[in-house]
Amino acid sequence: MRGKWIRLAGLAALLLLAAFLVWAPWEKPIASPAANSVNGYAPKQPTVSIPLPQTAPDTSKPRPATAAPRFNTIAEYRAEMAARPAPAQPLDLQPAVKTPEAEVRRWQLTMRKYRAALGQNPVGSNPEITRALLGGNATGARFLDRAGVQLNERGESVDEWGTPYFFHAVSGSIMEVRSAGPDRKLFTEDDIVR
Repeated sequence: MRGKWIRLAGLAALLLLAAFLVWAPWEKPIASPAANSVNGYAPKQPTVSIPLPQTAPDTSKPRPATAAPRFNTIAEYRAEMAARPAPAQPLDLQPAVKTPEAEVRRWQLTMRKYRAALGQNPVGSNPEITRALLGGNATGARFLDRAGVQLNERGESVDEWGTPYFFHAVSGSIMEVRSAGPDRKLFTEDDIVR
């Protein structure tokens, strides 16, 4: 029994020695031994920082002055912000073109967004589909802005000529949107379909 413990202690000592040799902070040998090296190992040299050349400051542009904070309390900050003029509204670089074709395309894109979010087309008649797109769906998500939708007295979304849009689910992933066009009759040559 005593011999077993001696062998285990010897094995543990060998493992400790091997670990020390592997992880010991040895210095790396230099490529060619220098005059001041001993057996190919160079002594550690102190790190020297080299100063960067100083350039003359650019005096053509005045540097902004760093000032102390102007506000001591939140009330002072709020009063300052309230006194400032309102920021200018950004320019609308692409004004919305409201053509009948663009409106039908917008409805088609809205149907795609609904389908992507809820996994299916909105179902029902024109007023039911319009309500679902305005937020009357299972999640309460709005896909249309109420101000951008023209509704008649029955709650149907209507086109430029006041005719209700015709929504037809072609499949589970395709919803046809149809405007009756200027003649206000569905399924004629002037219909706008998307």
